[in-house]
Amino acid sequence: MNGLIAGLFILGFVPTDTVSRWGFFAFASVTLFYWVIKQSRRLWRNAFFWGTIGGLLVVHTAAFSFVAPNLFEQRSGSVFFFFILAPVEAFTITMIVDKVVRRFGRHHRLEV
Repeated sequence: MNGLIAGLFILGFVPTDTVSRWGFFAFASVTLFYWVIKQSRRLWRNAFFWGTIGGLLVVHTAAFSFVAPNLFEQRSGSVFFFFILAPVEAFTITMIVDKVVRRFGRHHRLEV
């Protein structure tokens, strides 16, 4: 119920293009990071894995907030840009996570 009220508030007071831009970004980010996390199941118990994922999510969000205003204002079909970029970004994130965990995370396993 609280989510519905918050959604109505946001839709009423924030421009529609901002809601659609950030809504699509949220959906694409969840999908992207879900896939990377799912593919990295062997690393779930490693603290460096989760730290790297969190850091990359911050960088991902900061980059989007810098690039998105220019991208969406200049091109009408810019959503397709994300479909081209997503596999490249997924590959890059996976490689960074693997390299960081392999280099720094050997002895940092989480106890469950």
